[in-house]
Amino acid sequence: MTIEVPMGFNDFVGNENAIVRLKLLVEDARHTGILPHIGLFGSPGNGKSTAAKIVADELGRKFVYINSVAIKSPMVLRGIITHPENMIKGAVVCLDECHCLPRKIQDNLLSVLEKPAILVTTYKDQIINDKLPDQISFVLATTNQGLLNDPLISRLQCIELSEYTTIEKQTIAVKYLNKAYGMTAPNMNVDAILEIGRRARSGRHVVSICDNLVRYMRVYNIEKITPEVVNQIFDILGIDRNSLTNRDKQLLTYLANIGACGLKTLEGYLNIPQKDIEEKIEPWLLRKRLIIRSTGGRIITERGMAAIRGEPIDV
Repeated sequence: MTIEVPMGFNDFVGNENAIVRLKLLVEDARHTGILPHIGLFGSPGNGKSTAAKIVADELGRKFVYINSVAIKSPMVLRGIITHPENMIKGAVVCLDECHCLPRKIQDNLLSVLEKPAILVTTYKDQIINDKLPDQISFVLATTNQGLLNDPLISRLQCIELSEYTTIEKQTIAVKYLNKAYGMTAPNMNVDAILEIGRRARSGRHVVSICDNLVRYMRVYNIEKITPEVVNQIFDILGIDRNSLTNRDKQLLTYLANIGACGLKTLEGYLNIPQKDIEEKIEPWLLRKRLIIRSTGGRIITERGMAAIRGEPIDV
């Protein structure tokens, strides 16, 4: 389990312009008491929910985290938001992966982004109006802004978070290992940290790799993080030198052998639902230009061919 590490704006790595905007919103809220509703957009694992938690902590407000993937009924969302422990003046409610909310629930949220904030819940033949506490603020975080209602987006202070660079992922690794496990420079080989930054896909992935690394070191009484230890961890996790998982390589190899291929065919071959392929596997492969989408289906690129041959590519 990942260790919860307290963070402030000074601990957040990268996305300087986005953090400056959040600082300005927080500083204004200190004076006015009002924190505008915020939209945080960006690829998975690059700090959206962390940034939302920092905003709440900086203002000393209660942070309410909701995983929107699990919200299928308007009454479930109502139950969470109106729970007595969450009905606190000035709470910051983070709806993570909010694009997964059904369209009806997105429509219901429009009124909570107005003043006064009223949660309108339509369920069966009922329309329930719940007046929310003063100064409550919502943070809508998503990896797919295109699936949000335009009226919803128009009510938000929209901020985009970019993917971390290799250097930024190295910095995250060093900071996390220090704050979570007390490791200092003598315990960390520079090349080993570089390899973590190079092969990790996101900030969240860096943290997961570091947790696995420390567990391995404890079991085998290893005191220093070396390139050999890091490579061993990546082997155990099934991640190759180009950051490809076994599932990635299976998909790429199939495309290399048969050419253009549609989602339905990939679903049958990989035995993975189309939605999971489209939302969990493809995005990274597309961003790294290992595959492309065409009218004839998914096609592997020359970079993708080089990657499955084991040739080093810039990831």
